[in-house]
Amino acid sequence: MTSLLKYMSNQFGEHIRTLRGERNAKREQVDLFAQIFHVDVNELLTLWLADRIYEVIKDESDATEALRVAEVVYKYEKEQKKK
Repeated sequence: MTSLLKYMSNQFGEHIRTLRGERNAKREQVDLFAQIFHVDVNELLTLWLADRIYEVIKDESDATEALRVAEVVYKYEKEQKKK
């Protein structure tokens, strides 16, 4: 993840972050971006998903608690699917 974060901090990364407010990348585009820019698709997907989550909770006063609850629910649901 560190290498991608360094990569995203250059001018290209700044340009992508500027575009964020104008257009949101779709899941399919993330795969394409990873191929074009020769970065790990899983790292890029993690950043893409984190950005989507942040946009939903950024103005909420209980955002941290909501993230904790979502993590618990996610882990529970994932465990139930294994059974």
